[in-house]
Order: sequence, then C-alpha cells, then structure tokens
Amino acid sequence: MNNKYKKYIEDFNNKNICFEMFTEKGNDKVKKIIEQIMTTVFEEDKLNSRNLESYIKKILDKIVKKKQFEEIRDTEPETHIQNYVNEALKFKGENFKVNRWRF
Repeated sequence: MNNKYKKYIEDFNNKNICFEMFTEKGNDKVKKIIEQIMTTVFEEDKLNSRNLESYIKKILDKIVKKKQFEEIRDTEPETHIQNYVNEALKFKGENFKVNRWRF
C-alpha cells in the first residue's frame, strides 16, 4: 500500500467518530472494521461492488454470529460503514459504490 493510502487510513483513525453503536467498544469495533475494509480497498486491484459487498457481509455476519455487537446490523452503523467505504473507493478512483442493502 502506498503512502497516500496509509495517510488516508491514518487520518480516518485520528477522527473521533460515533458510529451509533450502544457502547464505546462497539464504536471502536466499527472503526476497526472500516479500517480493515479500507485496507482491502487500497490493496486489491480487482475489486467490484459484488465481491466487496460479499466481503463486508462476511465480516458483519461473523460478528453477529458470535453474539458480539449485534447492533452492527442496525441501519445507522451499516450506513456509516457504507459511506466511509464509498469515500475510500472514490479516493482510490474506483467507479463503483457499495450499498448496505446488499451486505
């Protein structure tokens, strides 16, 4: 990953964002998930909306299956994930967006 993308993720991590989870630990988990997805966006060359949405779905389903932070499937956290991932896609120059209804 090049320095431009590393800086983008670093700037994201330095923001104090409420992802509308029930606890601070929940908000931290969402932030880590978005960072993980952004890393994938910046490192993968062959991305499309279908495979990225499938990847996000697997991450979120795994959390819910473990009975951890089940509210991550509420509208607000999913919308935050969608919006921050779409910003990263735009920053990279990708010509597609993800849609939370498909993950």
